[in-house]
Amino acid sequence: MNCEEKRNSIFNLLFRNKDDKLNDIVLYYIQSNDISYSENKNGFFLNLSTIEDIHINNLYDMILSLKEYEVPESLSYSSDSSEEEIVEANIYEEKELTDTEIELLNYTKMI
Repeated sequence: MNCEEKRNSIFNLLFRNKDDKLNDIVLYYIQSNDISYSENKNGFFLNLSTIEDIHINNLYDMILSLKEYEVPESLSYSSDSSEEEIVEANIYEEKELTDTEIELLNYTKMI
């Protein structure tokens, strides 16, 4: 597997598995190796395309060594993905908004 495929696999594993253990391991690795990232109350952001290949290989191997995570062949990220595939990978639940929430959203669009 080449580094670009490993980047895509790492993205897919992190995106699909909202797991503190996995996030902690990745965060520890990037902090230990002075890899640039940003962090806020929602988590951390890591630009995989700017990380050196050696670190991608190490991250990929570490994640797979946990044995809990397998690289899914299907639904992998690709710039060639059709809209149908992307919708299939959507993990968010639809929520019915109240009138007040709709009003707030409409107001923020005008700002």
